Amino acid sequence: MALENRQDLKEAATAVDKAEVGVRMALGSYLPTVHASASYQMNDRDIPFGRDNDSWLAGINLRWEVFDGMRRSSEVGKARTLRSSAAEFMENYRREVILQVTESGLNREEAAKRLEVARHAVQDAEEDVRLIGKRFESSLATMVELLDAETALNRSRALVVESETDLALATARLYQAAGILLKEVVQ
Repeated sequence: MALENRQDLKEAATAVDKAEVGVRMALGSYLPTVHASASYQMNDRDIPFGRDNDSWLAGINLRWEVFDGMRRSSEVGKARTLRSSAAEFMENYRREVILQVTESGLNREEAAKRLEVARHAVQDAEEDVRLIGKRFESSLATMVELLDAETALNRSRALVVESETDLALATARLYQAAGILLKEVVQ
């Protein structure tokens, strides 16, 4: 999906196409050139734009350059090198995009697992508060132990919120790497 939606990858493909056109233009310099011209005149001795004497001229010129001091062959070589460079850049960038998407996907999975662990930690902390509360009611635990358990519960809840935020951020980064962030945000 990223290979189809990323605008920067499309631009790299366009650069390869432009380089290919440059190679064709450089190879086209070996072909002959044809120039054509035509003109028409209205001449009159007494009246401007009169038609006393009309004249016309038409011509065709064919030019084929046989030797140019290796200029064309060096231009063709340069154009081929530019095409090769653009193709290599596009291929490397395509691989980099795949790596970015893979890495973002793994980061999202990691954030989801961290969120799951944080939610289990909240359940455990709630159970600890319940048990220590029962012990406190029976005078088997101190107020400090109960407050410590409630503090741990609050930390666990804060960790859940932080993990949810990390998951949302990792999801947004995955969508950005895939080139579909705006589509997903608008929907």
